[in-house]
Order: sequence, then structure tokens, then C-alpha cells
Amino acid sequence: MKKILALSFITLLCSLTSVHADQQHKSFREAKLNMVEIFRRLEAPKTLYCGCSIKFPKRGGYMPDLESCGYHSDKNAQNAKRIEAEHIMPAWEFGHKRNCWLRGHRKNCEHTDTEFQQMHADLHNLYPAIGEVNSDRNNYSFTDKLSDDNYYRDFTSNRKVKNYSRHKINGYGHCEMVIDRTREEAMPPVRARGIIARAYLYMSSRYNISLSKEKQQLFQKWNKMYAPDKNECLINSMIRKIQGHDNPFVSRSCNYR
Repeated sequence: MKKILALSFITLLCSLTSVHADQQHKSFREAKLNMVEIFRRLEAPKTLYCGCSIKFPKRGGYMPDLESCGYHSDKNAQNAKRIEAEHIMPAWEFGHKRNCWLRGHRKNCEHTDTEFQQMHADLHNLYPAIGEVNSDRNNYSFTDKLSDDNYYRDFTSNRKVKNYSRHKINGYGHCEMVIDRTREEAMPPVRARGIIARAYLYMSSRYNISLSKEKQQLFQKWNKMYAPDKNECLINSMIRKIQGHDNPFVSRSCNYR
């Protein structure tokens, strides 16, 4: 099995001709194009939060197969039909304290701050997500506590905690992503938690971005509970070929180390 996996890595890496570079690129546009090519080479690629199958039309780009995951939207159906490059650690989180942001927000940072450009275009922090979910998630913090009108369920202890205030919560059909817009929190499905954790731990380590103690504990827990699957290992390997470095939080669990 390990030999088969190793051969699949070699085959995929050798075929990466249109996304080749010796150093990390600084263009977010280029990163998005690279991401399409990376996911085109995966077996059964899916969107981050909802696990919808990804389709690659002949005209180029990619789009979600909403029926494959039972996705439903009553609010922004057009945005739900597109895939966007989700910054798992939001640009606001790694950018809002920088001088460029204080002088002109995100757009100014994209044009004037070299380190921000690298963080903004870092493929280890990007993942395809349904446009509506990406927009609704905004800059909200991740949690593993599910909100409803009266309770929060702590999934670690499976215990309900009383909550007397009402919250606006977004639902997406069978997609298990939950976004509480009042508390500005998002609870991702189990399938996405390991990917999210390793992206956050990578960004914090590589760019010296401090995380709160609560966030560190949450992402370390998710990293241990939800190991990388074959596709996550392949993605990491292909990004390493493009950017010149891997995400060590992924690599340590993959057979190609």
C-alpha cells in the first residue's frame, strides 16, 4: 500500500507542469489558478466545509456539485454555485494589525506589503469553498460548540449548556457547517477540522502569528483527532513543489516524509 501511495505521489508531481515554480509566489491570482490545477489532479476532490464534489468544466476553473452533498440555499443561490479560494486563517486575522492595513485596509496591503502578499497567496492556507459559505464565514472564529436557539452543545462532552439569548444561525441543507452570526462563530463539520487546524498551526508557526491559548488548544486537539487523508497529503506535496516548502503539520503524518 505504501509503495502504491509513493508511486501516486511521483506520478502526480511529475505531471505538475502548469504550476511549477522554485519559490513562493506573491500573487493571490496566481495562487488561485494553481489551486484549480492542484485539485484537478486529486481523486474525488471536495469543497472544504460541505464536502461537495468539485467539477471542472471545459471552459476552465471549477464549480461545486451541490446535489452531491445535499446543499441548499434560500439566501444567495448564485454565490452558492461558485467556488472561492477560502483563506482558512482569514486575511483580516493576519493583516489587520499591519501598518498597510491601518493605512488602507486589505487592498493597500495587497499592493504595498511584501510579507502580507506572501501570506495572502500561501497555498497552505487556501482551500476551495462554496462561495456563499465562504462569504458567510467572514472572519469568524472557529469553535466546536454548536449553537441553536436555546442551547450550545459541547461536542467533546456531548453536554448541552443553557443559553438564554437567541442567535441568528445559517444553515445550508445537508451541509453541516454552522455559522452563528450574532456570536461571530463558525462550527465546521468534522471532515474539515483537521485541515483547518493544520492550516492555522502552519500560519502561526511560519509567520510568527500569535494565537490565543483557547485557539491553540482547539487546533492542537483537532490536529490530533483528525489525521490527514490521502488527498491532504497529496495537496501538501504538490504545494511543496510549487512553493518550495511543505506544511510540517501535514507532512509528519504522511508516508512520503
